[in-house]
Amino acid sequence: MVALVAIVVTLVAVRWYVPSVSDMQALRTERSELEASISDLEQRGGKLQISPCGPERRLCVAVQDYTGIFGKDGDYRIAKGY
Repeated sequence: MVALVAIVVTLVAVRWYVPSVSDMQALRTERSELEASISDLEQRGGKLQISPCGPERRLCVAVQDYTGIFGKDGDYRIAKGY
């Protein structure tokens, strides 16, 4: 009888904590969508390293100085990681 109760308690606990097959499939689908979104963001500049700078806490972007200066006025640089 004790063994039967232990088995039932274990089965109930597993049923309670382990997600169903449909829940796991939904999570896999969501993960795939999130991975696609991350890839899209990376292609569009999502890897930029930004932080607040200066006394006004303005937005700053990390750049690669060794890649050169671009633009008519020399005010463009390549962002770090690209």
